Amino acid sequence: MQNIREISPNSEAAFALFNLRIVRIGLPLALFVFYFTTVSHFDYTPDDTYIYLQYAKNISSGEGFSFNQGIPSYGTTGPLWALLIASGMTLGLDPYIVAKTLDLVFASLSILIFFTIAVIVLRDTLYGITATLLFSFDVWMLRWSGSGMEGSLAVLLALAAFRHAYRNEYALASFVSAVLTLIRPEGALFFLILMADNFLNSTKPRLAARVLGRSVLLYGMVLIPWIIFAYLHIGTIVPNTFAAKSGTEFTFSGLGETLWSIVTILGASQAIPLLLVFAGTPIVIAVFGWSRIRSELLPWLWVIALIAFYSLESVQVVSRYLLLIIPFVILQGLWVMKRFEESLRLNVKKTALVLGMMALISLAQNQYVYQSRVLPHLKQFVIGMNQAIKPIAYWLKEHSERQARVLAPDIGLVAYVSDRTIYDVAGLVTPEVREVFLRIPYDVAMREGRYELVIKPDYIIYRSPTSGYIQPETLSPIMTTVFPGLGITKQDVQYYTLYRDLQ
Repeated sequence: MQNIREISPNSEAAFALFNLRIVRIGLPLALFVFYFTTVSHFDYTPDDTYIYLQYAKNISSGEGFSFNQGIPSYGTTGPLWALLIASGMTLGLDPYIVAKTLDLVFASLSILIFFTIAVIVLRDTLYGITATLLFSFDVWMLRWSGSGMEGSLAVLLALAAFRHAYRNEYALASFVSAVLTLIRPEGALFFLILMADNFLNSTKPRLAARVLGRSVLLYGMVLIPWIIFAYLHIGTIVPNTFAAKSGTEFTFSGLGETLWSIVTILGASQAIPLLLVFAGTPIVIAVFGWSRIRSELLPWLWVIALIAFYSLESVQVVSRYLLLIIPFVILQGLWVMKRFEESLRLNVKKTALVLGMMALISLAQNQYVYQSRVLPHLKQFVIGMNQAIKPIAYWLKEHSERQARVLAPDIGLVAYVSDRTIYDVAGLVTPEVREVFLRIPYDVAMREGRYELVIKPDYIIYRSPTSGYIQPETLSPIMTTVFPGLGITKQDVQYYTLYRDLQ
């Protein structure tokens, strides 16, 4: 046999023989909780979604892959997501509805495919349902589903690639991971992990090398056309979002902050699986030996590799980035639990009781975090977008010149509504501006007018925790709006002031 990972010959047939009561109750419950929760914040649409919509609008109208009309830029994390939305626009559909509907559909499919994976990996229907419940209860999956972002599709593709790899179909897994790379650049790291798993689980190095060759070929066939296009049309193959979200240089303090942020985010939704993975894995190795875990390394490798990558790059991690590893943390947590059950020889009733308690605790934990922290923030965010950003965007649309240039800290909704040329301080679509703000605090750079080294804007949107105005006499304030809170952890009120540059 080419691969040491053994899958029971009857595993596919056994799928049809699942305990129908568990499946009939568990899956509807998982989907019910998922939809019941997401519908309560379906109007939540982050500014990054509007960045995708702006790209899609320009793509569909023949302006190329650009945020500002006719100016190519790589300001999206997932170019394929922008293309999918643009495809819907060519059919006459509203891009806002296309993005949010696709997001919700892919999230639902992620739950279903995760169920099939959990049953195959854990070889137990009850464990599979429990894992699926934990995944569908996850507060971060709930938060981002229906937001119009690429996260749900990225999760679906990562799970599909894993399923193929677990079945020793590495070529297909590589093809899927290439598509994943066009949705999230972390897909390139996932591909490397797949190839490492191929060799670690292979009993025949030559055959593993041939698998590597086919995998690289398929991966390249999908990715190289985009790389060539991006290089020739945009001038870069690396998304500007990578530089904007990463630290300027490695520091041990930055490493610690990123690690703590990741553990905090994961612990807020998956405390039990996370504890089982980190505390239980050494016990499993001690009791069962390394050979028992070797064939199940892929999820561990992926979780560790992504956390290491984010930490070493000092990435400003948000919960959306960790969606790619949350299902694998759950899967491995339940895998460790399964090994504990085997060593303790628990009967079916005790196992069902333990798993039932785990699901109830997970539901309680995630709903508490959702109701007490996430939902209030999402509601405040919707209010902020409607009362702070939209009025400025519509004023620009109705009162500014068509060729006006606007400098802004949050660019998606402003550009999508106003149709003006936007320069962003974070460098997502105008990386040259980011250089000005790289090592200087935002407030200082704005008050000193450092942006004029790069751009002479006609209008400026200034974000500040106070309602005071920028001092230069050349700026004339037009309006000030209030945003009740931008983030879950940063609940401070923000003031947005629109200025006209009189120079």
